Amino acid sequence: MPEPFTEPLLLQTDAPVRTLPHVPWMDIAGVRAVVWALGREHVRFVGGCVRDLLLGRTSLDVDMATDLPPTESLLRLTNASIRVKPIGIEHGTVIAFTSTGQFEITTLRRDVETDGRHATVAFTDDWVEDAQRRDFTMNALSVDPDGNLFDPCGGLTDLEAGLVRFIGDPDQRIAEDALRLLRFFRFSAWYSRAGLDREGLAAAACNADKLEILSGERLSAELQRLLQAPDPTVAVEAMGRHNILQALTSLAIQPRPLRRLVALEQSHGMPPAPLTRLAAMLPGAETDYTVLAERLRFSKAETAKFKTLARPLPDLGADAAGIRRALYSTGDRDRYRQLALLALADGEPGHLDQRLQIAADWPWPKFPVGGFDLVEIGVKPGP
Repeated sequence: MPEPFTEPLLLQTDAPVRTLPHVPWMDIAGVRAVVWALGREHVRFVGGCVRDLLLGRTSLDVDMATDLPPTESLLRLTNASIRVKPIGIEHGTVIAFTSTGQFEITTLRRDVETDGRHATVAFTDDWVEDAQRRDFTMNALSVDPDGNLFDPCGGLTDLEAGLVRFIGDPDQRIAEDALRLLRFFRFSAWYSRAGLDREGLAAAACNADKLEILSGERLSAELQRLLQAPDPTVAVEAMGRHNILQALTSLAIQPRPLRRLVALEQSHGMPPAPLTRLAAMLPGAETDYTVLAERLRFSKAETAKFKTLARPLPDLGADAAGIRRALYSTGDRDRYRQLALLALADGEPGHLDQRLQIAADWPWPKFPVGGFDLVEIGVKPGP
């Protein structure tokens, strides 16, 4: 992590607080082409790529903001022979397609009217005004192509301290967009190192009922991104204590088993599996899994996978022969591994190491008879 910035931050102004020695995204040919087309004085980098850079991480997921109206952005990109698609022109967002990637560019905005789910916006050329409408202080950071870092809301201090903090009044921020309630926990799971911000947590608890107005698709996407964090237990357990999990799922969900599951994943070098982590907190019958899959608008594939994790879990075998039979019956190595993790997290004794070893190494048997074999013994070919 870079050394903390020691000079006083100039809050609520559009003066740079620091100059970065290198802007890695400018090494990408497509980014340079977009910046050249729009004019480097009209472009700044925003979002996750800035956060990750300041934390010493590498991120090539580059988003840009511009003070140009969206119609002007379209015109300039098109004139530079860059293919562009207006994916959300009413909100000022276009995507530029280049030979080295596609990049989202959004015009600066201010909120005219919000109802917790949708916002009516007006475009602006004021960088500070745009920053102040964002959710968290760390998301108001921006970097221009010359490496100047702009921090009108104190986000650099919070980012370096590992604190996810709303800009201004947390209740007002959530009233503007109820999804920010879940984003608070998701960002805390990924970036917090000093616990959850007390004011943000109190506002989230008071506004939990607002989750009802959000679509299942938005809830699902945010929840799965939260559960994808390396260790989301502190954030998720806080959601449980403040009845936010219950408001989200409409079920008696229990966050504590998640801690055991995450510890098992980490000790065995297994990547996060959001659906398995969700299942760990929902030890109910298959009907509960069906209800939650419908509530969160899971795809058919996600629903099918999720329901295989319902309790009671199938017999996973207690010796080598039994494990092989159970693995073959499951029909999928990764699904068997997830079931094995869940079984131990649920308190089933032992066998995890042996189950994972066999799931990794056992050569999957192939049925020795095929269609050509049948033809050779006289069976007439069919469709």
